[in-house]
Amino acid sequence: MKKSTKKFVTETERKIPVRGRYDVIVVGGGPAGIGCAISASMNGAKTLLVEKYGILGGMFTAGLVIGLHADKLYPSKKFNETKPLIGGIAQDFLRRLIDLGGAVEPEVYLKYTKMRSNYIPSDPEIMKVAAVQLVKEANVEMLLHSLGVRALLEDNTVRGVFIENKCGREALLADVVIDATGDGDIAASAGAEFEIASGKMLPMTLMVMLGNVDYRKVKSYPPRSEGWKKIMEKALKAGFAKESILPERPIAPTFPIRFVSLPQKELDKYWQRKGETYGWGANYKGDCTDVVELTQAEIETREKLIPMINFLKRDVPGYEKCYIVATGAQVGTRESRRIVGEYMLTAKGDIAQGRKHPDNICQGRRNRGELNEDTDAPFDIPYRCLVPKSIDGLLISGRCISIDHTAGLIIAIRDGIQTMGIGEAAGAAAALSSKKNARPRDLDVQLLRKTLVKQGMNI
Repeated sequence: MKKSTKKFVTETERKIPVRGRYDVIVVGGGPAGIGCAISASMNGAKTLLVEKYGILGGMFTAGLVIGLHADKLYPSKKFNETKPLIGGIAQDFLRRLIDLGGAVEPEVYLKYTKMRSNYIPSDPEIMKVAAVQLVKEANVEMLLHSLGVRALLEDNTVRGVFIENKCGREALLADVVIDATGDGDIAASAGAEFEIASGKMLPMTLMVMLGNVDYRKVKSYPPRSEGWKKIMEKALKAGFAKESILPERPIAPTFPIRFVSLPQKELDKYWQRKGETYGWGANYKGDCTDVVELTQAEIETREKLIPMINFLKRDVPGYEKCYIVATGAQVGTRESRRIVGEYMLTAKGDIAQGRKHPDNICQGRRNRGELNEDTDAPFDIPYRCLVPKSIDGLLISGRCISIDHTAGLIIAIRDGIQTMGIGEAAGAAAALSSKKNARPRDLDVQLLRKTLVKQGMNI
């Protein structure tokens, strides 16, 4: 889709009120931003978390991406691990979810499923509560319904951010700003170099939750089983297109037919949302940093929902009387800007090889197959991937860190639990930089690593 030719107007110069000054400002309240904000405050920084929605959680909650990666939250038997790959704040988040009745312990869930496509399901409504509780308990100040629109830049250094909300345009000042927007919006506005794979980006997907699903029937056709294949054949005959969404996934139509793989006695004990299932709805291939394409993605994916649900009711056992419980408040996004940092993590050189780095701040893991044990050795994510080239006073967190396009195609680097771990590192780094009055790029990385270990991170 071609962008229309834009005319320009000159805005009258005006004074922008300063709402406050902080040691650390985090823009974006998704999993990465939550990790950033809590970690920064834990390390003594006066911290503000800015979020465009009225809830925290980002793709977890607004996007309805509610599957938590068990292979990062529980030690791998294949690699004789004694600790979860992602510790620290992500584990605190998981424990709070479990305590509130919004998730199942990884060890319980893994006992009943071997399919890696069945991530630990969680309750998005309880996620919203758990996220706010943890952020509040860390003494982080929150500013919701506020969109971070531009970096406040002086002498190539980010000194704060401009935001827009019900009060109008405001300025926030900080020693260090963390861009946890997912799309690198603040970094791009500051002039940070970035890459974007125009025309090659992973599609956007609307996540859907369905109710009144008969689990007993659904469990008769687990993913990739003969029963599942027959359903996919029916879908193709009904006109649903083959779609290769991710490099790790086979080509097939997509439907919201992920399910809670627990026996009835465990369901009764653990799970509050009985009869519900969720998964991918329709997809849209486009650029989520272009508001015209993002708008079209929202329109088209929702229009495609009704024929999809009708097919499920007509042709898929267990879905005869299903109905839509919820859809994501926004279409789910996977890939957009990737900020160029002091180091670029690559799929072939780093992830596939399980490469180790002296400035590792968080481990990741790639799963290539259909089973939980079809995993590669863990790989390191260097601190340098969080530090943008040429721009000071700024750190990057989440899926927009410095990675190549092929790495961006892999779930391993951008799922919610992974980005929460990356966020914990970014938050600690920002707080330490503020405390030491140092540029983030000059921070003593070994001090950062020691701090993260004390916080429970497994690096």
